[in-house]
Amino acid sequence: MQKNMCKVIIDDSLQIADIVRVARDKAPVALSVEREKIVRRFREKVDAFLVEDRVVYGITTGVGPFWRKKISPADSMVMQEKFIMSHACNVGDPFPEEVVRAFLLVLVNNLSRGHACIRLDTLHTLITMLNKDVLPYMPQKGSVGYLQPGAHMALTLYGKGKAYFQGELLAAAAAMSRAGIEPIRLEAKEGLSLMNNSSFMTAVGSLALYDAIQLAKICDVAGALSFEALEGNINHFDSRLCAVRPYPGMRQTTDNLNKLLAGSQHAENPPRYLQDALSLRMMPQVHGACKDAIRYVEQNLQIELAAVSDNPLVFEQADENIVIHGGNCDGAPVGLALDVLAIPIGQLTNISERRLYRLLDTNLSGLPPFLINNGGLNSGFMITQYTAAALLAENKLLAQPVSVDSIPTAAGQEDYVSFGCIAAKKVRSMIENLRNVAAIELLAACQAIDLLSPGKLGAGTGEAYSLIREVAPFMEEDRMLYQDIESVSQLIRSGELVKRIEAKTGVLSY
Repeated sequence: MQKNMCKVIIDDSLQIADIVRVARDKAPVALSVEREKIVRRFREKVDAFLVEDRVVYGITTGVGPFWRKKISPADSMVMQEKFIMSHACNVGDPFPEEVVRAFLLVLVNNLSRGHACIRLDTLHTLITMLNKDVLPYMPQKGSVGYLQPGAHMALTLYGKGKAYFQGELLAAAAAMSRAGIEPIRLEAKEGLSLMNNSSFMTAVGSLALYDAIQLAKICDVAGALSFEALEGNINHFDSRLCAVRPYPGMRQTTDNLNKLLAGSQHAENPPRYLQDALSLRMMPQVHGACKDAIRYVEQNLQIELAAVSDNPLVFEQADENIVIHGGNCDGAPVGLALDVLAIPIGQLTNISERRLYRLLDTNLSGLPPFLINNGGLNSGFMITQYTAAALLAENKLLAQPVSVDSIPTAAGQEDYVSFGCIAAKKVRSMIENLRNVAAIELLAACQAIDLLSPGKLGAGTGEAYSLIREVAPFMEEDRMLYQDIESVSQLIRSGELVKRIEAKTGVLSY
């Protein structure tokens, strides 16, 4: 069921938040009138190329090292279908629904800018699939940066392969039939255009970026709660430190922490230490640097959402139609940015786990060991740190860049590849790991606060504490903590935790 019925119109203003609405809330989609006009105008140019029998890559030639092979206009439709079938060779488990929905939206946004010369009927079919919840079955592994995701998607257009209809996996022909959608045959250049772009990595990266922005705020919240539980020195968050080291993220984090802690009796008490441990004292510096890196990625992805990714591209010049064979299909601008995104996600995971460790060690916290009374009979939060350490270890591994590597393909014609799809997939996994580590820190900080002498919490931390306690009460005796972690992780993922806190503090910056 569509949760948000406000339609997303594909025009020149598509935003990351729009992708999330379509992917997760199933908002309906439509092309703007202006985009439809552009698509029709550019499609006429491909028809002219066929009449002229002009040599154009992927239209009247083969692809990859077969670019030297001339293809007759009469075979152009057959070649598109062969492209799709031969390129659909990914393996592994399928991508989840939200990823496929995001991909369809970003792909239509890319191709509807005209220069790829796809037909309007094809784009309308893709949009109808989105709106009627027909989602291609797309295995996750095998792409070096493009091609296969689009090929698996395009199989459904032919009624080939497998697809989901309203969550049920069927033969693609059956899924299309149940939705009342007629399969289509792709015409000249369309098969190539559906595969030969960066849309998939941009779509996955956009979802990861949206989550990274929310998690950057959540990490400020978790850090502030831990700070109260450990009775930190509020002087560490003096804004004058930002004045002499004016990084935007540092100032934003300082402002966030002061908003969250405003009115806290725990923060107003005389501090336990002149200088707290770095994981507490340096939240403005560390979280801030992570926010600055996240904004760099956001800038790159917004450029890509306003770009045309395909090869070749067609341009209008006076009365002449110009075909330019180039490299706009390459994923390096997106793949490298997503490798960058992995670093702040890894860093935020690292510092969150370190704060968790301090909460659990009685020698560092001054609280009961592992935040439980009657320890020994009870283990308390002891093993949650094992879980956090394992997730952190995985994120350290995943944070290693893939964009610095390349393996030649296509008999050396494609002697460089971006591996951008792998960068997108790995950062998506890292986001999930960070979300769970942050959930564990939040739970432990709330438990620690309950073990302190009573005192008023901050404006934002108090709201966070109240909401977490709605789904995870104080732990008197050992219980199945994975359920609490799942509940708090879902509060984070849904956006409800940030929403409730910001209602008290005002918008938190990132």
